[in-house]
Amino acid sequence: MRYYKGDLMTVKRGTIVHGCNAQGAMNSGVAKDFKAKFPNAYKKYVIDLELFKMELGNISIYHETPELALYSVITQRNYGRDPSVRYVSYDAIDKAFGNLFQWVNREYAVSMPRIGSGLGNGCWKAISEIILDNAIKHSFPEDKIHIYCIDV
Repeated sequence: MRYYKGDLMTVKRGTIVHGCNAQGAMNSGVAKDFKAKFPNAYKKYVIDLELFKMELGNISIYHETPELALYSVITQRNYGRDPSVRYVSYDAIDKAFGNLFQWVNREYAVSMPRIGSGLGNGCWKAISEIILDNAIKHSFPEDKIHIYCIDV
C-alpha cells in the first residue's frame, strides 16, 4: 500500500473506492465528498440499493470516464455517531475486496481513504490487513493500492 497526503476526489484515473451504508445516505465523511463530486455515481448507488436489494459487501459501480471507475462499497448496514459502536463490517470489507480485486483494471491504481476507520469506527490495522490479504489472493499488485489521508 502507498499512502498519499491529499484529496481522494482529485484522482482522475483508475478506481476510486469508498465505503458507504446500506441506507442510501451519503451525508458525512468521505461519502459526502464523493456524493458532491460524483452526483451520478450517487444516483446509481441509490438505484442499485433499491433495484438489487444490495447488502453488506455488495458494490455499486459507476464509470465516470473511460479511465475512472467509482466503486461504492456497502461496508456498513447503518450509520451513526456513537463512538462505542463499530458500524463497519469487516466481513463486508472482506467480501467486497474479494470481488473488487478480480474486477478492477490492473493497469491503474485502486485509490481509497482509510475505508471504515473514520466514522465507521473500525480499526485501520485490521481493515488494511483484510484488503491486503484479498489483493494477494487475487494477485493484485500491493503498490497499486493507494490510500489517501489528511495526514500520513
